[in-house]
Amino acid sequence: MYVKIILLAISIQACRTSSDEIPGMPQAMTAMTQPMPTAMITCDGIFVGAVCRSCSEALLCIGATSFNSDCGAISPNMPNCNNGECSDIALEGCTTLYPPITCTGEGIYPDAISCRIYHYCTTVGSRSDVYTCPTGYVFNADTGLCKRNSSASDCVVIKCPASSGYGTYGTSKTYYAYCLYSGSPAAVTDIYIFKCSTGAIYDGTLCVYQCSKEGNFANTGDATTYYQCYISSGKWKADLLSCPRGKKFDATKQVCVA
Repeated sequence: MYVKIILLAISIQACRTSSDEIPGMPQAMTAMTQPMPTAMITCDGIFVGAVCRSCSEALLCIGATSFNSDCGAISPNMPNCNNGECSDIALEGCTTLYPPITCTGEGIYPDAISCRIYHYCTTVGSRSDVYTCPTGYVFNADTGLCKRNSSASDCVVIKCPASSGYGTYGTSKTYYAYCLYSGSPAAVTDIYIFKCSTGAIYDGTLCVYQCSKEGNFANTGDATTYYQCYISSGKWKADLLSCPRGKKFDATKQVCVA
């Protein structure tokens, strides 16, 4: 009996220490429990001013005329409504909601401004599913899971340049972004996050596929495209090619199939 208890204790401890990484929770699940602000949420034809219609929507009333603003869509840096204005600070009683990103590929992507958030994309051009890491955890781009936040360097976000252009994601050679600015003073209005295919590295402006032999190879970020490797002037060259409309690349057959 004592031997069994000891073995069970060892087994439990092994489960606890074998991995400290876990998947995040869909943001939609946490949003279901969010309280609605108690402020007026419709325009009555008399009131003039701005209020929060929800935790992420601002409503401007000018008599019977109303203007709705989705804060996350306006600026990724200010996804919350606070006192009628879009803000980076959530209204009391609200959990910060982060907007989905426009998918530039397939798979898992980090969030631009929060290291607790990551995104899952199914197709190019779609809107992502947003996932939140538990309190005390941050997204680990190397594994696609949430790891314990044990040091400041664990929290990685997109660093945009001073004006529109390419931004970096820590020291990653896989993820990067393109930042758009507008207004005066200039402010970030959109951040598009990109991911290099397996076998490619980010060189500061684009993904460069590392060829080791001739042939066609999958672009793991977008199944509708693929890399073709060949030797030109004694050097490796990789062209990113697109499949015909409606087809995707089959890595086994090395051709595009329906």
